[in-house]
Amino acid sequence: IGFRQKPEDLGEVMASIGFALDKVTPVHASFPCKMESYNFFDEHNSRRGVWFVYHDGTYKDHAEFWQGIVDDPKEIVATGTVTTYMDRSAFDLKKQIQSAKFLRDHYNAVLYEPQLGEVVTD
Repeated sequence: IGFRQKPEDLGEVMASIGFALDKVTPVHASFPCKMESYNFFDEHNSRRGVWFVYHDGTYKDHAEFWQGIVDDPKEIVATGTVTTYMDRSAFDLKKQIQSAKFLRDHYNAVLYEPQLGEVVTD
């Protein structure tokens, strides 16, 4: 997910869709921007859960990554990834997709599916 504006209410929004803040990694030599990790796990339906990792900024190679995906790669000021494990349940996969689309719509962000090589608009 490419954010055009840094989400100031991310913690509240993630909590509203069932995610809990797991870890905050401050800026340091190997991470030039703060990272926040959020987890979702439903004890009745999840196998391994879903997590969201937010990068409060971009890395040097991000402009190259977003080239050809958005008109101006500099418009992406922060990024995030919603993911599950390979042995996920159908419930976790559905939650992953719903969460990614919700964040895209809520923040007017760009949802890119790298395995398909396309922007997800539906």
